[in-house]
Amino acid sequence: MNLPRGRALTEIGLKAPDFFDKNVNVVLSNNQAHLEEFLLKVFEGQFIAYLTRFGEKDFQVILTPLTDTDGNIILALMLMKDITESMQREKLLIENERKLNELLETKNRFISILAHDLRNPFFFNSWLLRATPG
Repeated sequence: MNLPRGRALTEIGLKAPDFFDKNVNVVLSNNQAHLEEFLLKVFEGQFIAYLTRFGEKDFQVILTPLTDTDGNIILALMLMKDITESMQREKLLIENERKLNELLETKNRFISILAHDLRNPFFFNSWLLRATPG
């Protein structure tokens, strides 16, 4: 039997002995109840990838069936990758894009008003009178 290991497992507060003789839902918490359903699908031959959260950490989870030489599914491989930093960067990019769009809209409104005022003959005449000496 291969024991679960890795930095992501440690970061969510688990270690290999936590898995002995336990249902995966009990080990990974009640918030991950969908995991048992996903594992059953993997043992039916499906590949599954999804995003989830454990505490304050975001993870990408990949489940894939492993087969023996006859093609029989014998194991489910579960990979977890901590994507917390990339999710935070993505949120920051989305927020910055929103702010940039607001600034662009403000600039466009200002230019539109300015262009309208420059086309207005009353504005032009008053500007011309102020610009000419005398």
